[in-house]
Amino acid sequence: MLTGESLPLKKQMGDEVMGGTLNKMGSFLFKATKVGRETVLAQIVQLVEQAQKTRPPIARLVDRVSGYFVPAVFIVAVITTLIWLLVGPRPVIGYMVMTFMNVLIIACPCALGLATPISVTAGIGKAAENGILIKNGEALQLASQLTTLVIDKTGTITEGHPAVIEVVSAQDFTQEQILQWAASLEKNSEHPFSEAIVKAHKGPLLEVNSFQAIEGYSWGDRK
Repeated sequence: MLTGESLPLKKQMGDEVMGGTLNKMGSFLFKATKVGRETVLAQIVQLVEQAQKTRPPIARLVDRVSGYFVPAVFIVAVITTLIWLLVGPRPVIGYMVMTFMNVLIIACPCALGLATPISVTAGIGKAAENGILIKNGEALQLASQLTTLVIDKTGTITEGHPAVIEVVSAQDFTQEQILQWAASLEKNSEHPFSEAIVKAHKGPLLEVNSFQAIEGYSWGDRK
């Protein structure tokens, strides 16, 4: 969950486990050493919240523009009001108020000031929903200029679970037969690879007798 590894990690007595992770096989007794805001998951949530509050460079630019734009709009509204006072038709007071408000409402830079922070909040929040943590608003703005993504660790970007992509048959066996036998053997296992094989097979499964799952055992460990 934290490193993006596609394979499960084997844990032994005394090892740390993170809140929010899944135990895929067997059961164990654990002791909660960190709760509430001290958990890793809570710290991730706090990181996302802090990133949403940061101001990217474009937001600071918008603030400077708004600092000049707001007084300019107010001055234009006052000038429009004075023009209506001098040459406007009756009722003069009513038209003055209406034109003053129209200029302020139409030219108000509210959308300019609100669009940027709302976009940053929505963008960082949406990224977090898809497992992407953005440190601050500036990083989000710079992401639009990316042309190449270099991954320094195999398996970092995954869908979170393995999947069967292709079945290669040998001799006179068909792909359907191989997948049916494999799914029938793996249907009682909790291993992620087993779940992927069973999910890939759409047809009926065969009966399997004397099934036993041996935790942490691989074909290379046999003696």
